[in-house]
Amino acid sequence: MASLALKVVGATLLGGAAAGTAQYQLDEGIQRSVEFWRVALPTYLHYRIVEYQVKDQTDLEQTKAYSKLHERYSPEIEKLVYYLRGFYLKLTQIGSTRDEFIPEEYMKWAKKTQDDVPPELTGPQVRELVETSIGRSFHSIFRSLEDDPIGAASIGQVHKAQLLDGRTVAVKVQYPHIEQKFRADMKTMMRFVKMFQPHQTGFMEEVERQFVTEFDYRGEAQNLNTIRDFVMPKYGSKVVVPEPMMDLCTKQVLVMEYLEGERLIDSIRDQYSKLAARLGKTLEELEEEQKNEVRESTRMSLESSRRYTRMLNMYFAVVDTLYNSLAWIMNMTIARLGTRWEYRDPIKLMNLAYILKLLLDVHGFQAITCGSFNGDPHPGNIIMCKDGRLGLLDYGQVKHMDLESRISYAKFMDALYRDDREEIVKLYGNELGFVSKYSDPDVMYRRACFFHDRDSDDVTEGLNIQLFMEEMDRRDPVISMADEFIMVGRLSFLMRGLGNAFNISLRISEYWYPFARGLLDELQSVQTISTN
Repeated sequence: MASLALKVVGATLLGGAAAGTAQYQLDEGIQRSVEFWRVALPTYLHYRIVEYQVKDQTDLEQTKAYSKLHERYSPEIEKLVYYLRGFYLKLTQIGSTRDEFIPEEYMKWAKKTQDDVPPELTGPQVRELVETSIGRSFHSIFRSLEDDPIGAASIGQVHKAQLLDGRTVAVKVQYPHIEQKFRADMKTMMRFVKMFQPHQTGFMEEVERQFVTEFDYRGEAQNLNTIRDFVMPKYGSKVVVPEPMMDLCTKQVLVMEYLEGERLIDSIRDQYSKLAARLGKTLEELEEEQKNEVRESTRMSLESSRRYTRMLNMYFAVVDTLYNSLAWIMNMTIARLGTRWEYRDPIKLMNLAYILKLLLDVHGFQAITCGSFNGDPHPGNIIMCKDGRLGLLDYGQVKHMDLESRISYAKFMDALYRDDREEIVKLYGNELGFVSKYSDPDVMYRRACFFHDRDSDDVTEGLNIQLFMEEMDRRDPVISMADEFIMVGRLSFLMRGLGNAFNISLRISEYWYPFARGLLDELQSVQTISTN
């Protein structure tokens, strides 16, 4: 319970910043840094003081003490995050991918940063930016561009538009001066981490390296083409990656194929709304039930979720058919003399297990087989297309792994799948470059599983995420981690977070093992041929 201080600072405060009414006649980067420290430091210290005061109290007493802090600071931090936006907003998105990572008081608003960020630019400003960046008049390229964006994030916003040839496209524009703001904010956050959470330094350094690649949309356009070339031939009937219009892409503007559909998050919310109404509950009540199930670790496996969804759909199909048949009989007879019976709209729950399995397969294929993968596949970047496919968006953070690194990771994933503790520890240290102070094999095993495979109780010993990380750091502090494998570990973590959102427990090695084994077998075949 004492670590709830770090839960806030490590996940929310790191994703937050401060802003006041005072106006400084200073460089904007310095202003942002000053405002961050103005609130971040006293907030952090307040949590630390309470942590010390309640360390010998019961869990219930500690929970009450921290709840008061959460209630006090959460509304303030929310305002501050949206004031400074930029890098702080991006880190809040990262922290919000796992429901159990930060307190509920913060999660209530942090979740919204995944798909509900207010835009910074108006329609006319976007058109002007497009003209300036591409170097041509707007109407020589576009027939129209909608004023209201279809999405907004920490770096830019996206608008639906139509080219002169009639094609519908998505136009992504970068906020003016956002790169300078991000770089200044990253320096501030790095100072904070080195001072108060040095064990997170390696992760922050890799995150910084990946983020700086997002400021040139020409790179993202090339990433789209790279991923399309890998993914579409194998998975094109099930997923789609938008095609960029390379001749219209610049550092600040990305024009790409528009995917018609609804965000996965919105589709799930719509489904849960209908289900809640059928069960005589509000959406909020149903969501709270699911959160309680997650807290109590009663998540289902992928296969159990598939069977459960199939059973519910069969149940609703039978019940709805019987009800509507009865309603028809009543409306044709007795109800003619009085009130008509309303027919029920049929409910068919989407197969979340199928969606999650597909996402696991596509991203495992990207990372291990292809060596190029999206490092930021949060739910806000997934579309349920009208043609039934999943649309995969936002390839600003694509990580590229060379063959040697992929082979090392494939061997590591193979060991995780077999749960070979000795081999996992050996590969984690020798091939993935993990170094700790004492090289404790038990701690190394648990860390390896936690970051790359699973976070079940057999690994975490029943501790929540932040408590587990603190306990591992207490037992065997981290010295360094190989940068090459931080992002693929983050990908594993985000995939499990997506499963957690669906109330599904995942062990990543079960789904990535086939890709790992395929790469290793292919390598063995090549070596055999060479030897012969």
